[in-house]
Amino acid sequence: MSNDDVINHIIHLLAESFEVERAAIEPTATLADLDLDSLAVVEFNVALGEYYDVPLGDSDSDKIPLTLIAEKVTALVRQKD
Repeated sequence: MSNDDVINHIIHLLAESFEVERAAIEPTATLADLDLDSLAVVEFNVALGEYYDVPLGDSDSDKIPLTLIAEKVTALVRQKD
């Protein structure tokens, strides 16, 4: 699994589950840039964490670029394996 795989899944998740326009989703965007409210950020973290079976509990994840979120997920999955 690569960071690109995780980014692609994040884009799919945001577009399908959080109704964010795909055209608005840039890898350098933050969840705040995409106008996700605090509840949506928590739901996003839960959904992403469950999909990859890793703990994601960042309360500041709305301020982190999607690329860094993907890197964190990739690192956690690799640690788990």
